[in-house]
Amino acid sequence: MQKSPSSGPPLQKTLMRRSVAAAATAATDRMPCGDLLFKSRLRHPIPNTMAWDTRSHCSLHPMRTLLDREIYERFTQKHLVNATRLVWIATANIKMAGVHYQGRFITIVDLMAALLNKGVSFRIIHSEIPSKPFRERYEQLDTKGRLSAGIEFLHCIRMHSKIYLVDGTVALVGSPNLTGAGIGAKSVVNRNFEVGFLFEGEEETRPFMDCFDFIWMGGHCPSCGRRDICPAPPT
Repeated sequence: MQKSPSSGPPLQKTLMRRSVAAAATAATDRMPCGDLLFKSRLRHPIPNTMAWDTRSHCSLHPMRTLLDREIYERFTQKHLVNATRLVWIATANIKMAGVHYQGRFITIVDLMAALLNKGVSFRIIHSEIPSKPFRERYEQLDTKGRLSAGIEFLHCIRMHSKIYLVDGTVALVGSPNLTGAGIGAKSVVNRNFEVGFLFEGEEETRPFMDCFDFIWMGGHCPSCGRRDICPAPPT
């Protein structure tokens, strides 16, 4: 896996491993629906279709299934553009996407820049090199490392999950990549057929935070069987 440095050369040339100072998130045991108690340090089982309070066993928030354009309307426009602390994204592909933000139609890179100015940090795990339009717009805005100071990339060729985490309280998990046809504003007749599962609440989101963090921190790297073709395997 390889992570981008915090400033300097163009994005395409700087997707190399980067140390991460943050420690792995401590995980807590949880009791999902039924009687099975799953225990793990960093990786939890995927939640059932209903989120459960481990103290009272009463359902809190139903998992919402979003289809196609609903992903943009009910996740991107409601949660992603309103992030206040952090956005973590796992995706196979990164392509240019457009979004509506504060009465304007802007690119996903411009949205990142706007949210960075508000103190939001980004971590993005991807398996393919970002598209040329994405890289070019990124480099235009990344003057003096303006974007790279708050956006970290991890290039992992095994990443095929699509996970979007906002502020540690919202998770979208499903099929859409970080593209216009996935989570962007493409029209109903031009976008991909996608399905996403929306979880809201800290407890409901934590399993996906832990899963993302384990990969980000290199938890799989020592035993990875693809080290021979990894862009920058850790030593």
